Amino acid sequence: MKQKIEHILSVTLSLKGQRIAGLGAFLFLTSLVANAVPLNEKSPLRPLYFVYSAESNDYFYSINRNDIDSAIYNYGYDDLPSQIGIVGYVEALHRTHTAPLKRFYKGAPQNDHFYTTDWVEPGTTPPERLESEIVLDWGWAYEGVEGNLYTYQVPGTVPVYRLNKYNGNTGDLVHYFATDRYDIQQKLNQGFVNDGLKGYIYTNVTANAAPTVNGGRILGRRCDYSKIFGGYGCNDGAPNSRDDYFNQGFNLPSIVYNPSATASHYVSFDYISYDWSQRTGHQDIMLRNNVNYDPNNITWGAFDGFGLIFSGAGWWCPGTGDSFDKVVVEIWRPTADGRSTEALVDCSTLSNARLVNGVKYSFSMKSTHDGWFCYGINQGSNIIEPYRCFYVKDKYENMHSHIPEHLRKEPYKLKYSTRFVPYPIPNFSTGANTKYTLVHANDAKEDFTSYFLNINSFWWY
Repeated sequence: MKQKIEHILSVTLSLKGQRIAGLGAFLFLTSLVANAVPLNEKSPLRPLYFVYSAESNDYFYSINRNDIDSAIYNYGYDDLPSQIGIVGYVEALHRTHTAPLKRFYKGAPQNDHFYTTDWVEPGTTPPERLESEIVLDWGWAYEGVEGNLYTYQVPGTVPVYRLNKYNGNTGDLVHYFATDRYDIQQKLNQGFVNDGLKGYIYTNVTANAAPTVNGGRILGRRCDYSKIFGGYGCNDGAPNSRDDYFNQGFNLPSIVYNPSATASHYVSFDYISYDWSQRTGHQDIMLRNNVNYDPNNITWGAFDGFGLIFSGAGWWCPGTGDSFDKVVVEIWRPTADGRSTEALVDCSTLSNARLVNGVKYSFSMKSTHDGWFCYGINQGSNIIEPYRCFYVKDKYENMHSHIPEHLRKEPYKLKYSTRFVPYPIPNFSTGANTKYTLVHANDAKEDFTSYFLNINSFWWY
């Protein structure tokens, strides 16, 4: 752990530039009104079930549990030790870097269910014809799509292989999917032949069938496509504006070292998305927070701290040009009644770097007891955004005084309490203000998936 801390600190120091931003920032103040409602989380993934019939020597795969039950009770596919197995979890809807898993069937003598994405592993010679075209010519009947496999190894997925075994005496043919090396080797020992890599699949998910990744978090939204076809897209209107998301937010305690001397909160993480670029909406990662995130009783009230928002600055920072895909510092504090959050977007902190789909970025963030918030962005060994520090204490404590004059007038008429709110200092004995929060806002209007990886959060000198 000591080596990890020293590494993060060295990254922070290596990013640190010479420029310190002043207080002459153009600011935009907004209020997030609390709306304590249960979160209707979307389940983006579906289990890819499989069952087996010894009589037909056939494995049947489906994301439809009714089809699986029918295979068991009506067709005798009940010969697995556990009766029903799960290969992994596939996307229910088509995503960036996915391909549909097509199902085919042919009766005697093969008695075989065949599955293909028609995807060819990079570096291999493409066939002259697609597998789906070939099996149709050979007498297999198309039966539909069983979810979508990734054709690129996004975080949290593992390779999935297809194997086959053919009996030249009887004409019987059987296909099998596996992700586990031991399972694959066992089948090879039984005479199966490896057809090769056929895609990537999640094997670990949350209770709501949302993807997970070790050491990080995956956030996203999957819109109801019936709304899109009807011209509505994602549901943005109250009271359902938080529907269709998965893994909407997290807050976890930070590691605290030597509380008596601790003064700074450090957070570092890697970030990548393959489809967030140019999306409306924004995502947040916040330091010095004291909210206990409860997905069954969502309220933004009492958020307390500073952090970065990804995109979403375009309509907050007029006059800054196209700010899509950039990051900016936002400051949060609870209102007097604790039922909503006052949020200040500091447009002077807008990054010069523009985040691009499919590129992994390394972020380093820090907040200090004397009122500074710092961040920097690397792409590998290249500095994308030099490490910069901004004084946020006064903006937090006297937020009302930083409302630009034109925003006090029509049509905005922004007006908030003139009360003084003390800058948040953590109470390490109770854990107050030692958490970090990762959450995406409820205004994304299109599907996306964002990966926050290798997250480290701790308090240090």
